[in-house]
Amino acid sequence: MKPAEPRILIATNMFPTPEYPWLGIFVREQVDSLKSLGVNVDLSIHLGRVSRWNYFRGLYDLTGKLRKNHFDLIHSHHTYSTFLALAANRLAFRSVPVIQTFHEGEIFSRRDCRAGHLPGRLKYSVSFKRRVLEKCR
Repeated sequence: MKPAEPRILIATNMFPTPEYPWLGIFVREQVDSLKSLGVNVDLSIHLGRVSRWNYFRGLYDLTGKLRKNHFDLIHSHHTYSTFLALAANRLAFRSVPVIQTFHEGEIFSRRDCRAGHLPGRLKYSVSFKRRVLEKCR
């Protein structure tokens, strides 16, 4: 009997579109590579660059996918996507392991951004990123 293919859900706020064909090209390449290896990959794309409301839509999408399917792993790209994946996991009453790929270096910084508006502070908040990362397995 052949073992079941691994199932991975990728949560990302970066993925190529006609308007931004370069945005997150490495995520598309990762998906293509995993599929070529026989891994069953599902995507949840929530482009915050287009609209901040896409994060709410992403939470809804992730929660629905987790409720309807079994996944062995959630791989998120960026802290906001990880936050959504962790929240969706709880809303769907699942405990799928979440791993995160960072695309910035401020997680290694020793200081938080204190100036600016709330989205800007969250974007560069080392403490927020560390708290989210602590929840990953």
